[in-house]
Amino acid sequence: MNHEVSPETRAKTTKCRSDFTCLTTGKRPICSAEGSLRDAGVFLKERCDEECPYVMAFGGGYMCKCPMRFELYERYHV
Repeated sequence: MNHEVSPETRAKTTKCRSDFTCLTTGKRPICSAEGSLRDAGVFLKERCDEECPYVMAFGGGYMCKCPMRFELYERYHV
């Protein structure tokens, strides 16, 4: 199953280093989310990509500020 995001979100995701492979299930795992903060980002269970420019330390865990990751979580709960 492939995931879809809006053209606006794709255009905002300017720092992606993996050519949007998170949109194709099975190509590259996306970081596991455990919640979101309205329009701010997604709380991660763990950091799965050490070089992702969208992930930042947040309290005792990590937050992903990737617009595409946020829409995937909000739309598909993945």
